[in-house]
Amino acid sequence: MKRDAIDALYFNLVGNLNKQLKEVEQRVEQQKIEEEQERLRKIQEQMELERKRREEEEDEQNIKIQ
Repeated sequence: MKRDAIDALYFNLVGNLNKQLKEVEQRVEQQKIEEEQERLRKIQEQMELERKRREEEEDEQNIKIQ
């Protein structure tokens, strides 16, 4: 096998590895984004539940006052 053929195979292999590495990094980043979105969704859900609880508490207090 000639030097040129070896170099071509080497650069092709390195190029493929870099492409695969970039794809993995993108998948990891997407997974982090999805996990953060889920975390924020849960926080928002908790805040909404707390708001409803407070509203119900206020309603109960208003009923007692009347």
